[in-house]
Amino acid sequence: MSNAPSKSRSSAAGVSEGPGFQKEFRAVDCDVHPMLPDGTRSLLPYIAENWRERLASRDMSRAKSAGSLYTTPNPTNRVDATPPSGGPPASDPAFVVKDLLDRFNLAGTILLPYQAGGLSGWADGREAAVWAEAFNRYFIDTWLPVDGRYRLAVIVAPHDPGKAVAEIRRCASIPGVGAVWLPMRNILLGNSYHDPIYAAATEAGLPIVLHTGGATFSAPRAVGVASTFAENYGSLAAGGLAINNLSSLIFEGTFESFPTLKVVFIELGWTWVGPAMWRMDRSWKSLRVQVPWVKRPPSDYVIEHCRFTTEPVDEPQPSEQLLQVAMMAHGERTLLFSTDYPHWDGDVPSLVFGGFPADLRRRIFYENAVDTFGDRIPAPTAVGA
Repeated sequence: MSNAPSKSRSSAAGVSEGPGFQKEFRAVDCDVHPMLPDGTRSLLPYIAENWRERLASRDMSRAKSAGSLYTTPNPTNRVDATPPSGGPPASDPAFVVKDLLDRFNLAGTILLPYQAGGLSGWADGREAAVWAEAFNRYFIDTWLPVDGRYRLAVIVAPHDPGKAVAEIRRCASIPGVGAVWLPMRNILLGNSYHDPIYAAATEAGLPIVLHTGGATFSAPRAVGVASTFAENYGSLAAGGLAINNLSSLIFEGTFESFPTLKVVFIELGWTWVGPAMWRMDRSWKSLRVQVPWVKRPPSDYVIEHCRFTTEPVDEPQPSEQLLQVAMMAHGERTLLFSTDYPHWDGDVPSLVFGGFPADLRRRIFYENAVDTFGDRIPAPTAVGA
């Protein structure tokens, strides 16, 4: 998701790290989008021969699935993220090391191949599962060996939980795999339909990550369909993707069933989290007879189990209000830094949260990621190295 109005203080383009940047800690970037260098052709060697002809016509030149309800007025990726060797921005793992990881002295990254997210809008779950495996095999093979700071969120097709479980188990022990990306479709995430996926992820010690894309851009909503991408973009959190799924996870008892599960909401905003917790707590206090399996206030589950990446950072005026909103969301526990590289409206660590206390910045930029992804992120002793 990369077509919001540009930011005056947090845009990534043309920014250097600045004097004295990150003397105290190194950042973990929890949302980096690597691209295929040659569209669908990049994946064909990773697809079984009997599937290649069937899938060869799939267009991976764009991130969104065919049939999206909207056209967007702006290009997705930053031109300056184009590798010297050619190809789309963020398609060369060595150049991304230079342009992002080394440039900002990052301690680690979570890779989400955004083009893969389109499979959530596909009708055929068999095709989607084959495509998910091909994406995972490609990035495991071509990106993870390039730099030890790369961590891949392996994508699974939500159409068939059994196939998703098999893919999690195939990938879980591969060095550099750091999370499971579960695309959202038309079933709320607290529904027991997803339980086999959560069981496999917790068994492997992998967080579940959520991201917009695919069906989230093409499926109509119960309240109606927005006319423009701008309207749709501005309501992604409140329009059912984030808040409804967060509420579903809480009130269906997912975190009671899976007490070690972590769920990361990526690029779905976070300034809504505090008010959402207040509303859920109020509902639980009044109506807990309907959900006896929810044994604690919903806000407790959010703080313990749910994380939210910081990009896009809303920029209120006066700017001091941003710290207040972060504290409402218990940002010392719940917020994870992200850039959304290579998208042109992304954030960089040298330009965001400058007015936050140093201990809170350390939590957001580094320590919360370690708490979430565990030893799949470089150890805390590496900070300042």
